[in-house]
Amino acid sequence: MSSRAALAATRSLDVLSFLAANPNQPYSLTELARALDVNPSSMFGILNAMAQAGYLTRHPFQKTYRLGPVAASTGIAALHQDPALELA
Repeated sequence: MSSRAALAATRSLDVLSFLAANPNQPYSLTELARALDVNPSSMFGILNAMAQAGYLTRHPFQKTYRLGPVAASTGIAALHQDPALELA
């Protein structure tokens, strides 16, 4: 894997972690770029790919992002694989 692809993957995980830690609020591209110290044009590509894959949802008018259905189903699958996670 190229270092650029690894960086995009790391940044995608940072977005998931940030949104999971702050689930009660949607965030704009600018807010996420600032919070994660990522160039807005790079963040746009990451958010677009994550939204197309279902990991994020984008509000069409407010242009904000939240965790999407694939992120939710991933969490549920993790719980089924390791019931001890429910204690966490």
